[in-house]
Amino acid sequence: MTACVCISLDIFNIESSISDISRSDKVLLVIPGIGFHTNRTETVLWNLDILRRSNVSYQCIAFAYKIPPLKKTDLRIRSSCHLHYYFNGNYASYMKAIVPSVLNSAGFTHVMVLLDDVELGRHFSLDTLLDAMKRNSLAVATPAVTGAAVHSITPYEPKPVPKFRQKFRPNYKVGHTVKVMEVFATMFTLQAWKCWWLLLEPKLNSLGWYYDLCIYDYCAAKVEGFRMGVLMGLSAIHRAHYGKLSVNTSLHAMQMLGHPALQGKFWIRVMAQRRGTDLLCSHTSRHSRGTPLK
Repeated sequence: MTACVCISLDIFNIESSISDISRSDKVLLVIPGIGFHTNRTETVLWNLDILRRSNVSYQCIAFAYKIPPLKKTDLRIRSSCHLHYYFNGNYASYMKAIVPSVLNSAGFTHVMVLLDDVELGRHFSLDTLLDAMKRNSLAVATPAVTGAAVHSITPYEPKPVPKFRQKFRPNYKVGHTVKVMEVFATMFTLQAWKCWWLLLEPKLNSLGWYYDLCIYDYCAAKVEGFRMGVLMGLSAIHRAHYGKLSVNTSLHAMQMLGHPALQGKFWIRVMAQRRGTDLLCSHTSRHSRGTPLK
């Protein structure tokens, strides 16, 4: 397996972005790969401004593919996030560096993964997200993401199915549980993060496709009462899906390592063979909305 460039406790000795003693939650915001060009940095800065409005204690760590030229926007990101330059890294290895035991020692209760091409809605609130997670006993939660779409596959015979979109449904005003969730702007409890962290295999599947198809099956077997949910009152948009961001920062990785879909399919086959079954992602074919949230 690819060596882990793990994050130490030292970086968490900085002051939290917000200190609200009325809440016991402590969130680590992870941006797993920033493309330092105007569109991406502006999206990251927008998100950081939105998150500062919440009454939640959080710290931010962002991984960068390369050291960027000094610009005002880049300096603003550095003022809010610890930037870790991991030149040979990738989506999976960046998150693999966030070791659950270190987070536990640092007192974190949750981890939020937020991609640099996903823009939070102006009314997004960490308070609302965390409160809904507690109220509904959710281990993983996401806002409704415009542009989120995944395909269901089986380990040996990939079969595309109609796209599942996490969008507003009038009869589910708060939200609903799901068994498939793309990790765009996703909050994990610390226990769920440990399970997600174990699922990641940078050597076999570095670019991240299809982890979201298997997270429910994998973690439901490890975490008692494991539930995931989409909150319809909170929104985000996957900008790359709509062509708003012109530069694909994964292009070089795709050229070097192959298309991410091929990586993902190979990884699922390996996982299925390890378990001696072809039902690793059996639940992911069920694209029903699940139960409503309160």
